[in-house]
Amino acid sequence: MSTGDTTLPADPAARIAARPERCYAVVVCQCIAEPERCGEAALLDPSSGADEWIIGRDSGVAFVLQRPGELLDCGPLGGKLLSREQLRFGFAGDALRVENTGSQRAFVDGTELPRGSSVVIDVGTVIEVDGHSTFVVELRPPAIPVARRALLPLPPFGEPCAMGFAAESPAAWEHRDEIVLVASDAKAKAAVIFGETGTGKDVTARAIHALSPRAKKPFQPVNCAEITPELAAARFFGTRKDWPTPGTPQTDGYFGEAGDGDLFLDEIACLETRTHAVLLRAMESGCQRVGETTTRPTRCRILAATNKPPSSVAEDVLMRFGHVIVCKPLRERPSDIAHVARAALLRQVEGDAELEGKFLRKDARGRPYVVCDQSLMATLLRHPLTGNARQVGNIVTAAVKEARGTGVIRWPASVPAPAARQLEPAGTSAAAASAAQAAQVAPGMRTREQVLAALERNHWRYAPTAMDLGVSEDQLYRLRKKYGLDDR
Repeated sequence: MSTGDTTLPADPAARIAARPERCYAVVVCQCIAEPERCGEAALLDPSSGADEWIIGRDSGVAFVLQRPGELLDCGPLGGKLLSREQLRFGFAGDALRVENTGSQRAFVDGTELPRGSSVVIDVGTVIEVDGHSTFVVELRPPAIPVARRALLPLPPFGEPCAMGFAAESPAAWEHRDEIVLVASDAKAKAAVIFGETGTGKDVTARAIHALSPRAKKPFQPVNCAEITPELAAARFFGTRKDWPTPGTPQTDGYFGEAGDGDLFLDEIACLETRTHAVLLRAMESGCQRVGETTTRPTRCRILAATNKPPSSVAEDVLMRFGHVIVCKPLRERPSDIAHVARAALLRQVEGDAELEGKFLRKDARGRPYVVCDQSLMATLLRHPLTGNARQVGNIVTAAVKEARGTGVIRWPASVPAPAARQLEPAGTSAAAASAAQAAQVAPGMRTREQVLAALERNHWRYAPTAMDLGVSEDQLYRLRKKYGLDDR
């Protein structure tokens, strides 16, 4: 088996055409023996002809670095604390199953999986090999399309890109691709960004600005939560000289200050209904200072963002945005938690002589990393992380603070840890069928009518439909397949 550095396969188009849309992937989020392996994935692709895969020391399935247009074969994992046959993956019906076949202790979602035992797992499952490695299960496409020219050259694997994102999942590269697409659309006058707290909406808006022809023009951020209906016109469009009282200077308003650049309307869903007419007037016919009768054309591009679902934005406002971008939460791309945490740890440790001496090291590729206990990464992967990258940063800050006294960077005692999962053996076909059924519809048990209505409401755009339904894109994919709903 190859352990070299060649890009696979030799004829990507032919092999990709025969592959499924997505397959299960077991992604390394921490490898104590080989820290440079963080982010590598074992693709459990049935089209390869295999029906089971083994992760073991210097044997079994090869891990790959999956990047746009590249699939770099890195070979099996190594390290003394990994058995030659440690974990065996296969299918129980339509569900994925894992068995602990090694002598090293293994844990699934925080609960020990005894040697010789197996359990049905799904996307988001966290698997630990004690003292050696931590993995998370994802659904991934077997290959990532070639990156747009504006994204080249690619940054070193795992390091933050020029946009400011530390992420390597296929979903993260798709997001970068969307940013370039919006930035390069010279005719686009408006784009809206949806995403939960901490998913990078502000970073996305600034990246669109930086990569567009408007990059040297102003970037004007506005917090819509602070705009009242009574002051909306004056704040957006400005006021003429001597209005409302003699001696008052002329103001340009947010649209005037943005000029030929970008006006970033953060938390647009907070605008009251009475304010919508003011915003729509600017988007449709232009700007008019309060107290004037002359209308000036709107020159800026409008970028809007909100942490609420698309249904929270008035339809007449939403339909004016030609581009819709959804910043996916970390729970839908859990392998990126490892890269976000690694970057956060480096920010905390680098520049502090005491911490650098204790915790800062370089991996086999020469990249700096911070030595931390397995409990930190494993618990981060199982934590709800409703605050996404922002919450990861807060937890890492607490962990490093406590490490000054303990000498170990571990899960901080000040932060409640999630409960471990209660495992049920995958020994019976009934249990496997039940798990497979649950994986297809949970959570939410959305009906066919609900899914179809949401797809039509969002013009069959995948990401905003998933956000509108309150499910992940993986769950929407399963629901669409279950109900036989094809893209229109």
